[in-house]
Amino acid sequence: IGTGLVKGFSWHDIEVVNNEAGKPEVVLRNKAAEMLAGKKVHLSLSHSGESAIAMVVVDH
Repeated sequence: IGTGLVKGFSWHDIEVVNNEAGKPEVVLRNKAAEMLAGKKVHLSLSHSGESAIAMVVVDH
């Protein structure tokens, strides 16, 4: 989000869960939900062997 963690935003406000179809989705709470209200959050996950990567894009 590019705001840092000093403005009331906490990593505890973001959770990755699987939806009913098993697709990972981002759940926002508290300050993160307020900051991104009305915006679409896209999540991509990939892993291979011992490496993993995640990418999040927020549509404005």
